[in-house]
Amino acid sequence: MDYKKKYQDNPNFWYEVGWDTHFFEFYQLRYFMLVGDKEGIVVQIETILEQSKLFIRNKKSYAHIYDSSAQRLIAAAYFVLEDYEQVLERCDHLNQQSTGIQRVFRYELYTLRMFCYFEKGQYRLVESSIQAFYSWLHSQSRLGETEKLIFKLLRDLIIAQSDWERNKILTQAQANLTQNWTSNYLYDFFDILNWVQSKIDGVSILKTKQEAANND
Repeated sequence: MDYKKKYQDNPNFWYEVGWDTHFFEFYQLRYFMLVGDKEGIVVQIETILEQSKLFIRNKKSYAHIYDSSAQRLIAAAYFVLEDYEQVLERCDHLNQQSTGIQRVFRYELYTLRMFCYFEKGQYRLVESSIQAFYSWLHSQSRLGETEKLIFKLLRDLIIAQSDWERNKILTQAQANLTQNWTSNYLYDFFDILNWVQSKIDGVSILKTKQEAANND
């Protein structure tokens, strides 16, 4: 089902198909992220944060689940906006939650931190993140070809000596990731192929998403 078109045609679509209305705001934010709508992303982040505060203040039974899920999605949204300090702040927030919640979102925490450190030029932290992430994936029997390709991509980009070499690495990684995709879970919150394309084109993540949406 083309959820993007359904939402464009009818913003109340999510209600009508039976999605939990408490999490309706999440699907709106996902849509704005998908099409690269900066204003929509910013407004929806504020809406979700206010909703989360309201649930916690009113001691709703699902308040902490909502807040943790919100922080996870907002971290991904801030990455689309290329606000890496905010991404890391949300990751730290999640890391302070209960052990159970940390376990659920461990994959997201590792991935987002790893890419934020890369974007900030903190390459030693990238390498330590890769090693920690690799060990955790291996212990969970979740180390797939996608993750191995991503680790290789970041390491190769760090040591690349020229723009030409970086573009070659990115183009090859794009082909390899497309052909050997093994992680639908990763795509659920972090569009690595979009990130790679933005690097190849030398434009923002938002611009790449906008162009992809216009071509659909």
